[in-house]
Amino acid sequence: MKTRLTYLILCILTLFIGLLLTAPALATVKLALATDYCVKATALDGLRAGLKVTVVEDAIRGVDVQPGDAEKALAELQKAEASLVQHTAVSP
Repeated sequence: MKTRLTYLILCILTLFIGLLLTAPALATVKLALATDYCVKATALDGLRAGLKVTVVEDAIRGVDVQPGDAEKALAELQKAEASLVQHTAVSP
């Protein structure tokens, strides 16, 4: 059962990414909190899929299991070419 569910989720994600890549005017917004976990993971996934990724720095916070984890995550995202902005730079 677990394998089928994983396969189904992967198929849905593949379809979703395909739709995003064929609709360049479409913007996506992903809200997350944990800089060093879900923000980092989904931003890197989006970049690997060829999407433009913008991270709103003042809208996220790190878990920092190890001190500095959040800062390292932001540095990794910037190196991977994600845009890092403040909320005032985001259009309503």
